[in-house]
Amino acid sequence: YEQFRHFYTPTRFAEENLLVSDGMGYECRPDFGVDRSYFDNYIVLLTLEGVLHVEQSGSKLSAGAGEGILVDAHNWHHFYFEKGKKAHMLWFHFRGKPCQPLLDEMSANQCFPVLFRIDGIEKGIYKLFSIAEAGRRTCEDERSSTIYTIVTTIISDCVLRGLIDGY
Repeated sequence: YEQFRHFYTPTRFAEENLLVSDGMGYECRPDFGVDRSYFDNYIVLLTLEGVLHVEQSGSKLSAGAGEGILVDAHNWHHFYFEKGKKAHMLWFHFRGKPCQPLLDEMSANQCFPVLFRIDGIEKGIYKLFSIAEAGRRTCEDERSSTIYTIVTTIISDCVLRGLIDGY
């Protein structure tokens, strides 16, 4: 993928019942950066090469190759590549009722942003890209299932590392 970006408006059914992603992509621009106070989504960022920096909730995390960061975009967040350095990253936005209690628990435990290094996440994101490229509305359930697998894998990693209490 070279500068792949896909934006999508989920159906009403999907918004009310599934996990949805209204945007996903691949970034390698050296000037890449996002600084915003609110966005009605969570974001998974996965670094393929270089270093990605994320600032949120008084924390500053850096993700190198093979590492990712889960961001709660409902709160101020700033992410960017290291200036003057080559970097490649996969990302997708998501939201939806199926994971909301788990994400609320992470928020209550002040987990965001959360750094992860988990095999298989890259493959899952590329699967999302393939579903997006198919372009069929009937793919919403497959898209939701793939997002659910990725997100619950990240949350399970947080539980195993003791970042979430009472789960």
